[in-house]
Amino acid sequence: MTGTGRGVNFCRLIAALAVLGELTLAHSSPDIPKTLPDGYLVLPFENQSGVTGLDWMRAALPAALAEKLEAHPALRPTHGPMILPPGPPLSEVTEEEVRKRGSQADAKWVFTGAFSRPQWKLEITLSLWSVEAGGAALVGKRTERGEFPRAFEMLDSMALDLLGTAGRRAAPAAIEKIQRVPTKDFYSFTLFGRGLTAAHGLGKPPDLAKAEKDLSKAVFIDPKYAEAHRLLAVVYDQKGEEAKARGRRAFSLDVRPDYYMPLVGLVRSAFAAKDREEGIALAGRALVLRPWDMEVRYLLAEMLLEEGNVDGAHLELTRLVAVKPDHIQARRALVLVHATKGASQDLAEELEVVTRLDPTDEAAKLDLGAAYVALGKDSQAISIYETVARDNPKQILALKLLGDLHKQRGDLHRAIDYYEKALVANRNDPRPYFLL
Repeated sequence: MTGTGRGVNFCRLIAALAVLGELTLAHSSPDIPKTLPDGYLVLPFENQSGVTGLDWMRAALPAALAEKLEAHPALRPTHGPMILPPGPPLSEVTEEEVRKRGSQADAKWVFTGAFSRPQWKLEITLSLWSVEAGGAALVGKRTERGEFPRAFEMLDSMALDLLGTAGRRAAPAAIEKIQRVPTKDFYSFTLFGRGLTAAHGLGKPPDLAKAEKDLSKAVFIDPKYAEAHRLLAVVYDQKGEEAKARGRRAFSLDVRPDYYMPLVGLVRSAFAAKDREEGIALAGRALVLRPWDMEVRYLLAEMLLEEGNVDGAHLELTRLVAVKPDHIQARRALVLVHATKGASQDLAEELEVVTRLDPTDEAAKLDLGAAYVALGKDSQAISIYETVARDNPKQILALKLLGDLHKQRGDLHRAIDYYEKALVANRNDPRPYFLL
């Protein structure tokens, strides 16, 4: 194998081959379901109260709802660590804007909302939209009014009612999880909203110092507020304070052992720190909760491969590409798996996919040529090397290999032609002199 860069990493291949003879650890995880849950997204709410002091609710209410709905088995969250999509909120809720935001996030369902303060009560209006390729349709709209501390209860009631209208009713066990109250201290929730608003920006530049201050107060007031701990970890990530971020995620997970986002955050941290044993354990735990999480499955496969569990990595990667055939990182990892296993035909076929997905990957093309040679497919090897040489006339390796292949075929004139081109490309390389 000859690739570097985006092609096969030769050092990784050597390391994998070194452990091939060792005991392969047993590995099992749930398969990817054939039908994925529907994606959903919650957009920032509109403040119709006229009170700027309540602006924190524009972020806090939708974030609370979005995290609650993660417990719905028929739904798949499409939000990131900030919960709310990046950029400014919608200036006006229209079918086209909802369709655009939903399509960007791969969300089938989009929630929009607004709140006001009539007679010093909190009034929340929640709308559910169904997003299709051609547009967005309003499924329904609900409004409830009550005391401010009833915000969670009102959100739960309206969301479950709207989802029922959309044919997405939840079982009693899931409803119980959705109705879990994140914090019983409304001031802590207020600080959470202020911290999220500062961290996200809602169309303005983020203020990480303010976000850290507000969220630190929120968890001081309610140390069991798992969502605030997790968001504080995100702020520490953005500040480059990795140890603090890991600590907050671990604490958040202690409070809520089934809390997925801090669990995934710890998987990413373990992967970055090359803590393979912990990372594999955490990733396996995550896939039990969400077997359709492609990112976690890919990270697990990479860690298994680097641990020497080639069969486990092969299992996860083949599952992944069966659902996402254009997942280029998984395809490149499969190249390493096939090379380690010595599966020449599979290796060539996988490299063909990689070079099709990324026609600019010169290293993968060189590796594909070598795989063709190993299979005795010299004509195909010549064709791929000619493509490389045409795209990069200074690619000495391709030129020399073309010379070698033509020499083996007895076509000395073409062999000499390629050796001379290699000599022109690098006068300091002695091999073309010797061969000529």
